[in-house]
Amino acid sequence: MGAVEEDPFAAFLRPPLDETAEQRAQRLAQEAEAKKVNDIIDEQLKAERAALKKQKHVVRVLLLGQSESGRSLVMS
Repeated sequence: MGAVEEDPFAAFLRPPLDETAEQRAQRLAQEAEAKKVNDIIDEQLKAERAALKKQKHVVRVLLLGQSESGRSLVMS
């Protein structure tokens, strides 16, 4: 318990040792774009949760089973 284990994803996320300045700039640009997309999705999810909280008497039902088992969808 004395030794601290390294994060298993650290090696995967670490940039290559022989990365050029151009590759680094490209990687950082891709990471920034991915973060923007992630932030947009997070905001959309947050807005959807807030909208659902404002609705009253919302019931969610998950029907499980094979497609031929006679399940039907009723929306009101």
